[in-house]
Amino acid sequence: MSRIRFPSGDELTPDQKAVYDEVVSGPRGRLVGPLRAVIHSPDLAARWSRFGEFLRFSTCLPKRLNELAIIVTGRFWNSQLE
Repeated sequence: MSRIRFPSGDELTPDQKAVYDEVVSGPRGRLVGPLRAVIHSPDLAARWSRFGEFLRFSTCLPKRLNELAIIVTGRFWNSQLE
């Protein structure tokens, strides 16, 4: 079974390009993980991205403690992607 292919820059629809630009200009700086797959649904990708940014970058925890919580949780669940 093949993987979902990420469209190249010139293959992105205008809606996909808008989401891509929003993600790479934000705190992440690049399109990674599940966002690469959901870019095929720009509306879902935009909502998913904003939700993920909120959870990672807008918590009340200090940045280092927030990152520690992310990696501890990822390790607990044997996650390949935090």
